[in-house]
Amino acid sequence: MNLVPWFGSERDHYLYNSGIDAFREHYSGLIVIKPLPDGDYRVVFINELGIKIFDMEFFSTGEFLLHHCIAFLNRKFIINTLSKDISLALNNGQMKVIKVFRGPGNDKSGFKARDGNGVKYILVNDADNRAEKIIRRGGLAKNAVVTFFNSGGTEPDSVNISHRHIKLDIHFSRIDEKH
Repeated sequence: MNLVPWFGSERDHYLYNSGIDAFREHYSGLIVIKPLPDGDYRVVFINELGIKIFDMEFFSTGEFLLHHCIAFLNRKFIINTLSKDISLALNNGQMKVIKVFRGPGNDKSGFKARDGNGVKYILVNDADNRAEKIIRRGGLAKNAVVTFFNSGGTEPDSVNISHRHIKLDIHFSRIDEKH
């Protein structure tokens, strides 16, 4: 299955209004996603005052590097969960397709895949081969759902990352930089 990434290298960067609701705290600001060579990404989240909340680099090998994180979020459990969630939304890293699902007379297909973070299920729009929903299942922190909303462009209008068992939700809403 040839999945087309939402955040490809055809753009210098992607800019989103964002909000993170993490364990009774709310952070809002901007997320900048910068594609790097070789399928790597740099993701920086800053608040409205320009204070950097976190700065992470994601490699095509599935690994990540934390450059910076504010003290409240800088806990191993939170960092690992945030990095896996964002990596899931970027859909970077190598994965092995285990099973492909096709709906009869449907414009969507799906597949089950395994990567460095475990098993995930991806629902794909067959018209453009882009993910509409990615679900990672597992233990408490591993139950994450990434939903992409798009009105027909080459980048998502918004992205929602939610968890079922922990209080962590991440929302991105695209900023149109042309105005």
